[in-house]
Amino acid sequence: MSSFILKVETDNLKKQDNYNTVYKDFAAKSKLEPEEGGFKNQEEANKFLMDGLFDIDPKLARELEKEYKTHELAGITHEGTVLKQKAMLAMQKGGVDGLAKEIDEMNGVDVMVKVTRDGDIVTLDEVTPDGKYIRTIASGDEKTGEFMKNLDMTLDPANMMATAKDYYDTLKAQADVAYTEASTEYKKQQTQGLINTKAEFDKDDFFIKMLIENPEDKMAWMGLVGMDMSIQEIEEAIVERKSLNALDNASNGDGSNGDGSNDALTVELDAEEKELNNAQAIVERHDQGVIKEGIGGSTVAIDNARDVVESNTYDGLTAQIVALEAEIKALGEGRQTLGKGKLRKEKEELKAKKEEQRYMLQEE
Repeated sequence: MSSFILKVETDNLKKQDNYNTVYKDFAAKSKLEPEEGGFKNQEEANKFLMDGLFDIDPKLARELEKEYKTHELAGITHEGTVLKQKAMLAMQKGGVDGLAKEIDEMNGVDVMVKVTRDGDIVTLDEVTPDGKYIRTIASGDEKTGEFMKNLDMTLDPANMMATAKDYYDTLKAQADVAYTEASTEYKKQQTQGLINTKAEFDKDDFFIKMLIENPEDKMAWMGLVGMDMSIQEIEEAIVERKSLNALDNASNGDGSNGDGSNDALTVELDAEEKELNNAQAIVERHDQGVIKEGIGGSTVAIDNARDVVESNTYDGLTAQIVALEAEIKALGEGRQTLGKGKLRKEKEELKAKKEEQRYMLQEE
């Protein structure tokens, strides 16, 4: 009997190790372009990972494939990776208490993390707000390294998919409740005439506004992932909402009616200014760790955004001005035509604008 149990445990450990290898391969392929052997799309990436998970936990793999949409599954996978990274960093910085605090911020408002010490033995449990036991995250002797060993096993990729799914389910449920409550209140105020608008209370916009206020709001992120939005789509929606906020702020300036309303004023952001705003938002979110590289590990969008930001620095604008001067000079040479004259005038206007932008930077 004992030999049978040992064989089962050995087989399980082997399957777990195989899945970890699959996960490493998944991470490596995610950094490649499709032509380099990377994934062609999110569906292919999901299937690669689920095929590996099926060998170790077929029930979980079937549930994930059947019950969760494409970007939900990608979000759960990503959340598992982020959870391990943040947990280990928190452990390094703040020990067990720091780890407990970090996990407590990621697992939803209805789940708390409890630290229990008995001599050198430390136990990390998840409990309900009223103290009811849910599960043990890790337990062991802190001095001998047993606790860290068990924690590392808990954060192992083979185990993290189930944990990440549970956290996602909890946060998505809380997000749905938060939206329903806010939507009900919004409609109530409409009925009472407290809100002078017939606009719908959009679910995605509700969560986007929450993320603008707090980019680390896990509930808002999971609410949007639950709508099957990709990280890129969420980031684009944040940028769009910020642009709309800028328009709203502008319309309440000198061009308003004086009472906060603005019936006729139409404000159009300069195309280059809007591009710069978008690029700055993308770079900022990437530096904060909110935006991750996409499938295939592509950094094209992020690199392009950095180029836009760099081109609008003092040195970047100077380089553009020098290039424009060379173009203007070239257009002034040789036989002149109406087309060349018009193009030269456009270049001169653009050069003047760049010089003004550079001057404003210098003044700052």
